[in-house]
Parts: sequence; C-alpha cells; structure tokens
Amino acid sequence: LTFASTADLSELDPALIHPRAVEALHLGLDMPQSGYNLFVLGEAGSGRHAIVTQLLEQECHRGAPPADWCYVLDFADPTRARLLKLPCGRGAQLHRDMQEFVDEITSAIAAAFESDEYRGRIESQQAEEKKREEDALRQLGQDSQDTGIALLRTPHGFVFAPMKDGEETMSPEEFAALPDERKDEFQTSIHAWLDKLHKLMNEFPHWRREVQKAIKDIGADALRLAVGHLIEEIKVNYADLPDVTGYLDAVMQDILESGQSIHESTKTEDDTETTLYSSTISVHRYRVNLLVENPASGERPIIYEDNPTLQNLVGRIEHHVHMGTLVSNFMLIKGGALHRANGGFLVLDAHKLLAQAYAWDGLKRTLRSGQVRIESLAELVGLSSTVQLEPEPLPLDL
Repeated sequence: LTFASTADLSELDPALIHPRAVEALHLGLDMPQSGYNLFVLGEAGSGRHAIVTQLLEQECHRGAPPADWCYVLDFADPTRARLLKLPCGRGAQLHRDMQEFVDEITSAIAAAFESDEYRGRIESQQAEEKKREEDALRQLGQDSQDTGIALLRTPHGFVFAPMKDGEETMSPEEFAALPDERKDEFQTSIHAWLDKLHKLMNEFPHWRREVQKAIKDIGADALRLAVGHLIEEIKVNYADLPDVTGYLDAVMQDILESGQSIHESTKTEDDTETTLYSSTISVHRYRVNLLVENPASGERPIIYEDNPTLQNLVGRIEHHVHMGTLVSNFMLIKGGALHRANGGFLVLDAHKLLAQAYAWDGLKRTLRSGQVRIESLAELVGLSSTVQLEPEPLPLDL
C-alpha cells in the first residue's frame, strides 16, 4: 500500500460513489417547506450514515442560526410553564443571571422587611387604625351619654346602661323601681344605640382591610427599593428581547405581590425541588430552566437519537416524591431530541423508531402540527390522573 494510515488519504467524494443518492439528498436539504423529510435506504456497509453525516456537516453552517429555549414559571397559573426564545448563546446567560438573582433575593427581601423604616411605617399604620376605632367608640359613648345612656366596656363586649343624674349608671334595683313608661323609654333608646354600635362595629373590618392594603403597599415600596435595582441590572442585558424584559417585569410584579409570603417561607424552606410546585411560595420560582442551548457561533445542530422512544423524542417531565405524593415543577421539564434538533437536523434509524411504542405516531403528530408538545406516556395510556404540568409547546422547524 502507498500509505501508512487511512488518515493520510483524502476524503472520498460521496457524489462519485452514490451520485443519484447525493443529488436527491441535496434536493431534500434545499427544501425548507414542511413535509419534506428524507428517507435514506441502502445496504449494510453502503456508507449511508457517513454520507448523510458528511452532507449535514456541510449544511449546518448555512441557514438561519438556531435559537436557545428556556422554560419559566407562568405566575398567573403555576401549573403551566412559559417558553422564552433567545438568540443562540444567550440562553445560558439568562439562566446564570436568574440563578444569581435567586441567590441574592432572599437577603434583599429579608432586609426590606426587617428595616427600621419599614417597621416604623407599619407600627404607625397600626397605631392610626387603633386610634381611629377608639375615637369612634369614644364619640359614640359621648353621644349616648348626652341622652342618658352610658356605653360600658365589659370582658364580654360593649353594653349600654341607663344613667341617673347624667353621671352614674343605675343599679338593677334602681332600674326596677322606675315607672314602666320610663323603662320603655330607656329600652327604646338602648335599642337605638345598639343599632348604631352594630353599624360601627361592621365598619371596623372595612377599616382594617384598608390598613392591610396600606401595609401591603408599604411592603411593595420596600421591596421595590430592595429588589428593583437587581431586576433593572438584568434587564439592561436583554433590552433587545421584549419577551425576556416582559418576563422580568412579571417577576418584579410577582415579588411585589408575594414578597411577604416569600419572606415567611424562607424561614421554614428546606427542599428546593418540592417548594417549586408545592403550596409554598419560594424564590426558586424565579429560576430559568435552560431547555435547549446552542453555540453562539450559530451552527445548526445535528442530533442523532440512537434510542428513539416517545419521551426521548418529545421530552418528559420528571417528578419527585414529597410526603408520599409525586410532585413536579417547571425545572423538571427535560427536552427531547426534537427540542435539541430544532433549527437543525434530526437523524433517526427507521427500524428503531418503528420498534418503539407510540414513537412513530408521536413523531408524525409533531411534524404535522409544527410544534413539540411534551406528552406523558402514562397519560397516553390512561394510567395517570394526577395534576400535570402543561409546558407551552415548542414551535418546530427542523
């Protein structure tokens, strides 16, 4: 032989070995419309895998660069997950930025609610509300006293009692000694003042709700000062991506509404994964699940799936066992081969695909609909009746 190793030889041109096949492959790869996929058939050892791989490696540098895709929590509905699309190479940066944000926000929220200014404003609101109630009761007592009826505070509540000489309340014996006509006058007057007392008491919950709203607004102001600058620092890096800045605005709004609950949950929180999808509101809800990451160079992906099961193709949602119950969250959504190949090329062995239950039907359904919807095999066969996450479907182009 005229060479020491096959590495010394130049690559063979597939077009010289299988000219018609290569021409057909080029024709198929040049068709961007949906519905035009390639089926390559050949004898074992004919080099069909190698030829397809070589042609795809030439094609992957052409065409539009693929996108990065992330799942984030839908704050309006925690059982749903939103998709965020970012230019290739920037999904990992958002993932890191939000992880750093989560690491910092707990101390920022604690500082906001434990500051002297916040506590002072809260105590002032509570003192004003208490004084308002006491002033209203005092005024009611003065008005009733002018008519000869005293308002008394007892361990069991408030009562009205008739007075003598406008100074002291009557004893039961003194009241019993009054003429019936005078008793009736007192009874009528007391009933009238009881009605006024009941109306005033009914106002107290409304006043307290107003105070609670004012306290919540004070908390929102404190959180805006403590957390707002962290959000703004992140938004600067994504000013050209309206979907991402919109999500960051939603994060800020959710913190303003849920800051007190987050502050309380951090005192008892012990499990990151379960708090994401339990009833506890956790700062981990602001993390970002980087579903698909592509290189910043814009090279289109070439994915070969050797085990094309349904879930390996369309992805899956993993679960944790928490207190005997299966729970999940948006961070446990895992992408499949269709997610990773989106914007590029997916290579499958037909025999392996057809040998997997539901995989062929799932692949056809995905290609026809133009979107990847993560499906649970247990749901497809009717074995699951638990509440499931509903990730937003991924638009497909491969």
